[in-house]
Amino acid sequence: MLKLKLHDPQAKVYFGLYYNPFGERRSDYAWSPPMRIFDFANDAVVLIGRDYWDTLGGDGTYDLVLGIAVEVGRQTRPRIEAMRGTSGV
Repeated sequence: MLKLKLHDPQAKVYFGLYYNPFGERRSDYAWSPPMRIFDFANDAVVLIGRDYWDTLGGDGTYDLVLGIAVEVGRQTRPRIEAMRGTSGV
């Protein structure tokens, strides 16, 4: 990322996390290793969850991705449950 930014000062570089397992807000993020480098609550280069997806694909992309995940879950959950039931686990 730094090489890209140095080569082209107009380049937009980010530290992105497609999912925040701790909640919806940036301030909910609670895994300390990357937090030693970035201020997750305030650094504009940090993109988490909605910010990440909407930056990549435009406004509404996050909601679209969640909708796709819900639909895939509806289709795959019965199959997973069936496999689980037959395996004796």
